[in-house]
Amino acid sequence: MEGSGSASRKSTGARGLAGQAGSSEIKLLFFTNVALQLFDGHLTLRGLGHGYVEGNPLIHSAIESMGPVSGVFAAKIFAICCLAAVHELHFHARPWMRTAVATGLATMAAVYTTLAIVPWSLFLARVGG
Repeated sequence: MEGSGSASRKSTGARGLAGQAGSSEIKLLFFTNVALQLFDGHLTLRGLGHGYVEGNPLIHSAIESMGPVSGVFAAKIFAICCLAAVHELHFHARPWMRTAVATGLATMAAVYTTLAIVPWSLFLARVGG
């Protein structure tokens, strides 16, 4: 009996370590995406200050109805809440779904960098702002 309990604990321990590594990766991807959202909000407000227009129609509508700071802030809070929901999904998902969550967060960071951060950075570099 004691031997089987010991083997069981070792097996659980190994799974626990693998789960912790996955959790660390997910946390890093989550916080990277949150940082990208905050940086994009900052760049968006700077771009709007230089006369550029937000290209995302949903965020553009929020800016038109609430003003630039409130509209961008509301959009970023909504995006971060969505990221938090995806992050939380990781902890309640089956193992195969955890991989999908990690892949999704990594893909979102890459796409967001390409479609939001880089364009705003290029626009602002052009005007020296």
